Amino acid sequence: MNDPHVVSLKYRFVKEPDVDYSNPPPIDHEIGSFRLRLDEQGLIVTMLDHYPSAESAREIVDPWLRAWEIDQALSLGKTELRFEYEGVEIIDRSPPVLGQGQVVVSGAVAFISVGTVLVNATVTQGKYPAFPKRFKLTPDLETLWHRYRGFEQGREPLTSMGYFCLTLVEQSAGGRKHAANTYKISREILNKLGHLTSALGDVGTARKVGTQGLSRPLTAAEREWIKGAVKLLARRLGEWAFDPSGALPKLTLADLP
Repeated sequence: MNDPHVVSLKYRFVKEPDVDYSNPPPIDHEIGSFRLRLDEQGLIVTMLDHYPSAESAREIVDPWLRAWEIDQALSLGKTELRFEYEGVEIIDRSPPVLGQGQVVVSGAVAFISVGTVLVNATVTQGKYPAFPKRFKLTPDLETLWHRYRGFEQGREPLTSMGYFCLTLVEQSAGGRKHAANTYKISREILNKLGHLTSALGDVGTARKVGTQGLSRPLTAAEREWIKGAVKLLARRLGEWAFDPSGALPKLTLADLP
């Protein structure tokens, strides 16, 4: 090809086993350099700017799709949509012979399903989760969400996950005080999260041993509060990445259980 140009990318919409969709209306959205459409056939992303390869186009598109996945998981409390890359449509904008038709190339990747179990859907949705309008992926958000999912999947204790996420947010802004000011988060939230995840816990979950030995285990309410606080931090990182102007509303203890 003399001048390859990506027309569109195609993604497979992966439904969770316990979720089904009943005639959902398609979603159309345009953001910056691409336009997307999600319907029962999958997700088609039409590129509005020039990209010479699938890799260069995906560098732009994939972070937004990942933000979509995380945003809906934060909003619904569970993962209901994932996207898997299927292929690309590429044309040659400068064919070798004048007047010759454009050469179209479609590339695709193979999918292997491992350990798939068919179950009856338990939840039927009438529409797809909306595309996030004010939420953007960053490396810190991706890291935080990875650690939170690790806790959910039993790979890490709640306290170590929560303390890591708190430290990540604080270090990204230059300390707890700066994190509170930068991300518009009450110091009370950060202080409480730090206390619960570092000073409490039993023999299997405590982050450290104090001068008086292990403290008491976390209560059920405190565990739920830590989980809510981490998800609140994740939400705010995505919101701030989209709009770092300082116009975000301040988060306070009233925003948590």
